Amino acid sequence: MIQKTHMSQEEAVKFAATQWWVGKNAAEILDVQLFEDRLVMPFELYHEAVEEVLGRPVQTIELADPFLTVLQHEYITKMLNTPHDDMRMG
Repeated sequence: MIQKTHMSQEEAVKFAATQWWVGKNAAEILDVQLFEDRLVMPFELYHEAVEEVLGRPVQTIELADPFLTVLQHEYITKMLNTPHDDMRMG
């Protein structure tokens, strides 16, 4: 479930320390990180997940405001137009 969150710095650090992304596929990672204001995982893994799910190269500048809103829209559109099982593989 996609939900925009606003963790404090302390909450984000604690959450990242759990390594919540381990064992998650790219779409599951984006469900959390793409809609979180603070980075709560290694940037490189986040960037790879975005590119995998969107199926295209993503420049790092796209992961920052104001471009991030465009990526969020692209991700939601892709999720709505892709069969659930196909998106969650992998």
